[in-house]
Order: sequence, then structure tokens, then C-alpha cells
Amino acid sequence: MFTVRGRFGVKAQFITTDGGEELVLLPRRDYDAMLARLGDEEAEDRVTRRIVAEARERIARGDETLIATDLSGRPARMESGNFDGVLLRELRKTAKISQQQLAEEASITQGYLSDIEGERKRPGEDVMRELLAALERLKPSSA
Repeated sequence: MFTVRGRFGVKAQFITTDGGEELVLLPRRDYDAMLARLGDEEAEDRVTRRIVAEARERIARGDETLIATDLSGRPARMESGNFDGVLLRELRKTAKISQQQLAEEASITQGYLSDIEGERKRPGEDVMRELLAALERLKPSSA
């Protein structure tokens, strides 16, 4: 028996039976990926579920950050003509920062921040810049 890593990074073990038949042993992950590339929808669904589950685990551990996107799938932006209070709230919550913490760091009231995140008020450009800078200062380091 021997192991070889072939095309697409697949790790396969080749086993020769006593009768001379050569068998290939693959990890389930590689087998599903192979079937998905061949058009097997059930295998593609298993691969997709695995990818989503692994991404959620990385996000929960803080290894990755979920970035909100607009309807076209592009990352949502916060800039002067395109401020998004909902995105600000998502970024704050993802970083596990309370409204009170962010408001204090940005030198505004928690009530004003709540209105901004609820899109009841639009901050001026200076407040918006300070909120984004405060978010960066308060975000836990990934080191």
C-alpha cells in the first residue's frame, strides 16, 4: 500500500488485493469533490454544506470576518454618499463591541449611535470617519 497526492490535491491510497486488483481509497471530502466536478448534485450539496459549516466555524472562532454585501454580491461600502448604518451594526456585532463601547470610543452618545445603526439619522462625514476609526481601534487583534 502507498499514498500519492495527485491532480487537484487529492490524497489517494492505492491498495493491491491478493488477487491483483488495484483499489483506490479516497477521503470522503475528495470523493465528494470529484463527484461534484462530474456533475453529481447530491455530492455538490454535501461539498457546499461542508464549505458553509467550515466557514461558520472560522467566523465563530474569529479567524474570519463576515463582510456584508450588496445585492450584486459586492462588499457593501461605507463612504460619504453611501453610508450604511445596518452594515455598521453588523461590523460592530461581528467584532463583539457593544454600542456603549463604540459610542464612547467615537465620542458620541449611545442613543445617537443607535439612531445611526437604525438608519433614523445619517452621521456627518466627520462622525462617520470617527466611527470607522473607533471600530478599528476596538477590534480584537487577530494576532
